[in-house]
Amino acid sequence: MSGGKRRVVAVWRNLWLPTSETFVRDHVLGLRTWSVLPIGLHHADQGMGVRPLRAPFPYTPFGRRLARASSRVGHPLIYDALLRRGGASLVHAHYGTGAAEALPIAKRAGLPLVVTFHGHDVNRAPSEDADGFYGRRLSEVFAYADLLLPVSRFLAGRLLELGAPPEKVRVHYLGAPVAAMLPDPSHQRSGVAYVGRLTAQKGVEDLIRAYAALPPDMRAAASLSIVGDGPERARLGALATDLLPDGDVRFLGPRSSAEVTHLLSSTRLFVAPSKRSSDGAAEAFGLTIIEASMAGAPVIGYDYAGVPEAVADGESGLLVPEGDIAALTAAMVRVLGDHALAQSLGRAGQQRAVQSFDGQRQMERLEALYDDVVGLGPSNSPTTTTIAPASGSLA
Repeated sequence: MSGGKRRVVAVWRNLWLPTSETFVRDHVLGLRTWSVLPIGLHHADQGMGVRPLRAPFPYTPFGRRLARASSRVGHPLIYDALLRRGGASLVHAHYGTGAAEALPIAKRAGLPLVVTFHGHDVNRAPSEDADGFYGRRLSEVFAYADLLLPVSRFLAGRLLELGAPPEKVRVHYLGAPVAAMLPDPSHQRSGVAYVGRLTAQKGVEDLIRAYAALPPDMRAAASLSIVGDGPERARLGALATDLLPDGDVRFLGPRSSAEVTHLLSSTRLFVAPSKRSSDGAAEAFGLTIIEASMAGAPVIGYDYAGVPEAVADGESGLLVPEGDIAALTAAMVRVLGDHALAQSLGRAGQQRAVQSFDGQRQMERLEALYDDVVGLGPSNSPTTTTIAPASGSLA
């Protein structure tokens, strides 16, 4: 947008802000031609550096009950004046579950609605919708929203299965920041790393079992570092102790973005064996894969769901059949035992990540979509043609 007053987007997230959601933080801080009005239901400061201007319900059992009651009647009078005073031209909700809350607010204000779908909201939430509230609201979101932005082609297909209008669906990949000085994939690296939530869907149990099957001398030269937390932490810790009593597996807990970047920049191999879980969860894309590739680390994962969009098999990493722990071990042996292959995969992955998943470029594309929605048109903003439709190629 050239000259004039910056337009304002109200960015909605139900909870501000889990530490795993760096993509929401980067959205708020990364826009250049639009200003942000962050709003939502709850605020639980976890050191992410962004605070909502309005999130009135305490993040407590009582506060969540209040929010549910308010939701049933569309949150009247809570956000309307703020949107008017803030000059919002658009509402952008993260997650379909967030759009279900923001929909009546956007309607009352007469504002366009854009929704980013991240995975749980498409794969699990519809089946967990005991009273049908989410299903009803989701149908209304599909009807009212101007744009539905799944973070992968895999997720776009799931949205279409749920009844999303194809003409509203555009794949908008998440991006990662490109450092001024990218880590050199060929410098001295060691170890195996995983970064993410410790849930059944993330396949960390498979990783530990595959790692335990490595030759002992290979394990001795490449300890396994696991960053993150979640409901599987205690069970995975017990499994690691049982299989590897010598302490080759290090559970590092949640870490800052800077600490994660440092780890990925020095790791020999990043493994992300996400898989289908019994509750329907599936990996929509895998932002940590992009972050690892940006850091020059080769990646190994399972060939399923949105992972092949993040990993180019044989180019930026290796993909093996979902749930095949023996194949996962074999791929790890191959990369850890071949320094030239590890460098080649790391270098190609880094180039691919920079070309296709540059976080700032993705923000420019998002702002181009905003401009289109509010009628500025592509002539006044960066081109939108590089954002893939549901059946298109990589952005």
